[in-house]
Amino acid sequence: MEIEDLFDYEGEEGRSEITKLIADAEALFDNFVKDMELFREYKGYVIAPNFSIPSIEFGLSTWKPRKGDVLITSYPKTGTTWTLEIVRRLIHPNEEVFRLFKTLPLSMQIFEAGDPFKFHILDKMSTKNRRVLFCHLPSELINVQAIEEAGAKIIYVLRNPKDQMVSWYHFYPKLPKYSNEPLKTMLCSGWDIFFDNFTNGRFPTHCKPGEWYPDHILSWLKHRNRQCVHFIFYEDLHTNQMEEIEKLAKFLDITLDNGKSEQIAQLCTLKSMTKQTREKRPGEMAKTHSLIFRNGQVGGWKKYFSDEQSKIVDQIFESKLKDTGIRFVEEV
Repeated sequence: MEIEDLFDYEGEEGRSEITKLIADAEALFDNFVKDMELFREYKGYVIAPNFSIPSIEFGLSTWKPRKGDVLITSYPKTGTTWTLEIVRRLIHPNEEVFRLFKTLPLSMQIFEAGDPFKFHILDKMSTKNRRVLFCHLPSELINVQAIEEAGAKIIYVLRNPKDQMVSWYHFYPKLPKYSNEPLKTMLCSGWDIFFDNFTNGRFPTHCKPGEWYPDHILSWLKHRNRQCVHFIFYEDLHTNQMEEIEKLAKFLDITLDNGKSEQIAQLCTLKSMTKQTREKRPGEMAKTHSLIFRNGQVGGWKKYFSDEQSKIVDQIFESKLKDTGIRFVEEV
């Protein structure tokens, strides 16, 4: 099989068209981000660099999800890639099909990346293959109602905010746009300066000015009781991975054969995924994707946070998430 076989087409001419469309999707993204401004607003939300307002707008107003589609949503550095790997393993048990989906241009996998033209390409994908996308958008910028009505699914990933911040602090300086001012100074002038900027919502992270991770969580908590929405915690993947895999399978209407959850758990260790992300991939966006894993520890935040900083984050989350039932595990 080749990547074109994931799509519906007729004859060699149709196959050639698919080949060109896939190549165009990556090229369009690379050209799209070159001159992109760092701080851009859409409907009052400050959109993160490298992401596309036209794609967000198209996805919100025009995109038609299919029955069986899966959208993994999260705040950055909370376990998106880990969850994505597990979901793909569940949905595409055939190893060849699984690997072909992973080789799609990242702009065709990330909901709010690239030119909205990529949705046209995704619509050519064979209906026998369930589509999986991921994003970092708040719920206000996703048409949740349309997803529910189509019979599609949403998975929201959470992680304790202190480890999330440390992961963000290490990863984002590797992204090209974050080497530009003022983001470079905000991010690369030491942990204390980063902490102040981050907890005051000054970074562009798809949130409103002054808002950040707790506000992103609140946006999705409004939909927690919908049948099409499932919450999963990063720390639970560490401590009860097989159980979480089985919960995901049930949510996605997938029946697991005996031993399948254990097999997926073994294939989706952080060590295994780190090795896989180092495989050569085309396109500008893939250059930093291979650096996405650092160590994945739970509790590593203790090496960075002062007692005062830890209390500040605790107070913010206790205040904003009061009475929501959301509780984070800070060490395992």
